[in-house]
Amino acid sequence: MKKLLVLAVMLTGMVSTAQKQMDTYVMDYFNTKEFKIDVSEDKNKEITIWLEPAIMDKHTKEISVAFTYLRLLRFESFLLEAVTKFEEWSKIAKENNVEINKTIPDIKAVSKTFFKPYNDWKIDSVTPLYAEVKTISGEFVLVIRNKHKLTAYDNKYISSEGFAFAFKSRKSVEELISKIQITKAREFLDKQNSKNDLFN
Repeated sequence: MKKLLVLAVMLTGMVSTAQKQMDTYVMDYFNTKEFKIDVSEDKNKEITIWLEPAIMDKHTKEISVAFTYLRLLRFESFLLEAVTKFEEWSKIAKENNVEINKTIPDIKAVSKTFFKPYNDWKIDSVTPLYAEVKTISGEFVLVIRNKHKLTAYDNKYISSEGFAFAFKSRKSVEELISKIQITKAREFLDKQNSKNDLFN
């Protein structure tokens, strides 16, 4: 139990101190609202990309969805597969004048999610993601959501309904993907580090 508490302190510290804002992105379902893209690296130079999503729980103050390298690659593929199916289904629905509310089968991705229900960050260490196509107010929307409630690993009674990413076009999805490339994150961190070295 002591080891778990130490790990929690270390991971929580990553959220509060080590992250640096690299960019912002727009989910076109939310018009021009900007969401943050943060980046961090550990002592072994492993990079983590942190995405601010739309929060789906009124009791949750903040959420940060984290992807290390391999999970990020899978998330990018997941988004491209999802938006391809979104375009296919939207076209069929429009031609047949019907609405959609359907989960896209057989595509998966996983994140680690940090959420802040009160004053302290909590960790859902494995968060499966799924994609669905929905008709919302007459528009076709690609929605990416957490598959289960976010649950704090150190307290199963602390949970959150979670988050969503919502897109109305391939362009919006591809713009996000272009901004979360590991090469861009590496360049950003190197530039930040070189500035810090000026004062060593």
